[in-house]
Amino acid sequence: MIDFITNVLRLAGDAMDSSQLRSLLREYTDKEKELLLNPDLASNTDNHPSIITEAIFRNEEHIKIIKHPRIGKTREHRHQYIEMIYVFSGQCTQRIHAQDVVMHEGDICLLDTNVTHSILPVGENDIIINILMRKRYFNESLLGRLSGNDLLSSFLINSVYQSKVEHNYILSRHGKNSKVHQWVTELLCEYYDKSLCSDEIIDCYIILIFSEILRAYRSADSHSGLQRNKGVNISDILAFMEDHATDASLTAAAAHFNLHPNYLSTLLKTQTGKTFLSHMQDMKMKKACLLLKNTDLSIEAVIKEAGYENQTFFYKKFKARFSLTPLEYRNAPFPVKHYL
Repeated sequence: MIDFITNVLRLAGDAMDSSQLRSLLREYTDKEKELLLNPDLASNTDNHPSIITEAIFRNEEHIKIIKHPRIGKTREHRHQYIEMIYVFSGQCTQRIHAQDVVMHEGDICLLDTNVTHSILPVGENDIIINILMRKRYFNESLLGRLSGNDLLSSFLINSVYQSKVEHNYILSRHGKNSKVHQWVTELLCEYYDKSLCSDEIIDCYIILIFSEILRAYRSADSHSGLQRNKGVNISDILAFMEDHATDASLTAAAAHFNLHPNYLSTLLKTQTGKTFLSHMQDMKMKKACLLLKNTDLSIEAVIKEAGYENQTFFYKKFKARFSLTPLEYRNAPFPVKHYL
């Protein structure tokens, strides 16, 4: 899978190159210029919100990238989205739950929702990249593709589905790992100079970076504030359900993982807050949306391909979820991500 994605990305080409990106990152942002002109703002952090909500994203935006300001300091805060911090160059010190965590060039820190943290003042050559991701960005499909390690799967399951306050983070040390730096560089180039299929290419780089985090965690240099879960991997279950979205039953899924159906049902509800049936309906509806937007299949054929047997039931559920009929949805000038 990783080799395939890498080959696709090579074919895509880049408008912005790495040298242009480095020049861009060295420039002062508008925020940094404001702090230079108003030193009092750099030292006064009282106006920094202690809780940052997903309102920071634009309506259809799932990923937001921000270069950490090199002027002033950030007050301790937490947020309702997942944050990946990458040290592009130099170093930084994070304070996570009153403990200092030193990060060097190439290191990645993945922060769960509601983790209280701050970054101490950095220097001129310390380029810190904050990659912010909505919780809904990690749907069942993406979780399934990242199911190779129970640590990261559990981290994302907790972040996406559970509303309780968590204290989880993953620190992955990569040093001069050329692959990670290359992928982050290409991701930033796509983000700052978007063109055809940039969103899809960015998704591919996110998967590559997460995959490398999985590999790096096996080394002694990786640290986590999250304990490994024992037993069955929830993301493996979600991946199985995604692959069999049109015909999977609770009994069949339980049998596949050698579990009792009641146990599997309780496990899903406990770990994700959603029932087996609710997950299956979401997956079927997602497939229906993709077919409506990207094929010329008739509505009746879409309903059948998505795994629905009762057309009246499908129309009722579709209308209740999107306030549109399937035909209105197909003709609406919105991207599929607007609804999924």
